[in-house]
Amino acid sequence: MYGVVQSINTDASALPHASSRVTPSKETWNVVLARANNCCEWNEGGQSCGLQEGDNDPIGGGTVKLTADHKTPHSINPNADPLNPDAWQALCGRHQVTKRNYWDSNTGKINTRAIVQAATRSEKEAVYADLKRYFGED
Repeated sequence: MYGVVQSINTDASALPHASSRVTPSKETWNVVLARANNCCEWNEGGQSCGLQEGDNDPIGGGTVKLTADHKTPHSINPNADPLNPDAWQALCGRHQVTKRNYWDSNTGKINTRAIVQAATRSEKEAVYADLKRYFGED
């Protein structure tokens, strides 16, 4: 029989915690929005998102709200300068989620393997069929 060892730390100050999220100053955010022409700045493969605040997102659905995003992920540098517009970008909700869940900061590309791994079996089968057609193997 295996024993269970349980440890309870009642001293909350000793527990590790993530640093709080930094946000750009109001002035910095206004500079970022002006630079972005009030559009999502997501760029992948030379193609920009370009959705504007208030647009309907044709892929993700819903009304676009632009939010501030650390250009360098919080996990790599949690201390983005709130006064430096170059440290920030304006992203729509869809691309915030894409960056958080599927963006590989090491390569600067979408982590396609993570996307396929997260897919259901039927979605994987559809991707497999698409790839076989692409490579002329169907």
